Amino acid sequence: MRVCVCVCFIVRCAKNPQLYFARRLNAAMKGVGTDEDTLIRIVVGRSEASLSATLAKCLIILRDQIGRRTPETNFDNNLCSTSTLEAG
Repeated sequence: MRVCVCVCFIVRCAKNPQLYFARRLNAAMKGVGTDEDTLIRIVVGRSEASLSATLAKCLIILRDQIGRRTPETNFDNNLCSTSTLEAG
């Protein structure tokens, strides 16, 4: 089982290294606190050009996660403001 998981990580990293490391950065920063060891390992291990591409992918992932939460809040706010306008 562990061998299969390791092979999957290797294949993901080989196919798209920036996306792989962006997901690792996202997972390291998710939740309470951060996984400093993973953050340091990724930042130190990547070259300057590769790190900027990795950070760009990470920002896309974060923007997508925020975007999934935002429409629900906007819908509730729009609904409240619409019902207030109709009542007045």
